[in-house]
Amino acid sequence: QVQGVRDRDQFQAVLDKLNLEQPQWEPSGEKVDLSEGDDNEEGADGGEDDEKLKGELYKIDSSKLQPAQPAEFEKDDDLNFHIDFLTTATNMRSW
Repeated sequence: QVQGVRDRDQFQAVLDKLNLEQPQWEPSGEKVDLSEGDDNEEGADGGEDDEKLKGELYKIDSSKLQPAQPAEFEKDDDLNFHIDFLTTATNMRSW
């Protein structure tokens, strides 16, 4: 089980040990349709992508994954960082 880390320096040390690398983003040059698509039927063109994603998910050997552990959550306790998580997750949507 992975223990939660609340100290920023300790968290940074854990990240440094992982040797994570963020790949450099390069635009593909592909044209993107920015129209709202109101005249298209919703989900009409996603079938192939859905099947491709399903195939990739089924390839994962779930026996090698770390089991998830339930966590106690109290929405009124600011020490569980739920507001930080919501803020970060919301900001990632636009990233």
